[in-house]
Amino acid sequence: MHYGEIRQLRQAPGRPITLEDGMIAATARAYAVQAIASRNIKDFAGCGVAPIGRAMTG
Repeated sequence: MHYGEIRQLRQAPGRPITLEDGMIAATARAYAVQAIASRNIKDFAGCGVAPIGRAMTG
């Protein structure tokens, strides 16, 4: 359920998400995780989970 919503949110503005990143984000949403640590925070932008990465931590 979450994966489909995330895919639709990202596809509409022309920013598709990879299967792997979509599944990570969907799992995080399903377990009510508030943030995902990633080196590439743009991959998780607009997924309903806050990305945390180097750019945000200094």
